Amino acid sequence: MTLPLSGPLSLSDIQTEWGGTNPISLSEYRGDGNAPLSGPIELAADFYGTTNVKVNYLVIGGGGGGGGGGFRYVTGGGGGAGGYLAASDVQLIKGTTYGITVGGGAAGGSFELQAPSGGGSVFGAIASVSGGGGGGSRYSNAASGGSGGGGGNISSAGSGTSGQGNNGGNGIGQDQSSNAAGGGGGGAGGVGAAAGLSVGGAGGTGGLSAITGSSIYRAAGGGGGGFTTGAAGGTGGGGQGSSGNSDNDTAGAAHTGSGGGGASNALAGGTTLGSAGGSGVVIISANIAAAATSGSPIFTTSGGRYIYEFRSSGSITF
Repeated sequence: MTLPLSGPLSLSDIQTEWGGTNPISLSEYRGDGNAPLSGPIELAADFYGTTNVKVNYLVIGGGGGGGGGGFRYVTGGGGGAGGYLAASDVQLIKGTTYGITVGGGAAGGSFELQAPSGGGSVFGAIASVSGGGGGGSRYSNAASGGSGGGGGNISSAGSGTSGQGNNGGNGIGQDQSSNAAGGGGGGAGGVGAAAGLSVGGAGGTGGLSAITGSSIYRAAGGGGGGFTTGAAGGTGGGGQGSSGNSDNDTAGAAHTGSGGGGASNALAGGTTLGSAGGSGVVIISANIAAAATSGSPIFTTSGGRYIYEFRSSGSITF
């Protein structure tokens, strides 16, 4: 809450707005409000009308693409989720403009190649690590990233980044076999499942956040493709892995940073691309309204807080 522009102003009022310890001393508020870093501090002149800007944030990178499938019993792993970073009560500097980058979801992977990874998202100095790892296919291991991609039927899973996501699951480890299946991509809330015999591994669950006022899962892993049965994506928008020689894998949900589903086209005599990862998102919930934004964020309010959801790159100033 902004301090008054006139009238009585006490040290306890400043402590309520800016925090601090008892006994209260003006010297602990140097650099806060309009107070100088050195020299005298004046109660009214330096603190009338000032606001301590505090935000909660959620920064999610773009999801990785699912691995491609093809003839000779080749199945792709699910794409890993984009890096997931969340924090509460972070103090910002009033009047400073903070740049925002929203990472794109990666395209689906091709037969026998590592699928692409998603793009990282950024809020000021907060950056998700390189987006989600792409799902691996037959001879190329899955990529590591915010969460790692699932391994193809004979390729290894990718690793997640500590504090941002989890590892993908391994493929079944059998080549030119009707047991072929890819592992699930890792999600922000759980690892991707390893593949079973001819059954893809499920994608890891996403992270749960109520930053917008409703509890929502985001940044889930994509499911792996399977010779007989493709796996479900993780809760929170992970793409479905395809089954048998069907081309029915699906993309990670947009604006969630979830991974795409892995492909399986084992007997069709051709090749199939994996599905794309979902684009990332940056969400900021603040105790005051922004003075300016760019990039057309979706604006809502909840519980007395001002919420800005960026689905494309831009900036915000308080």
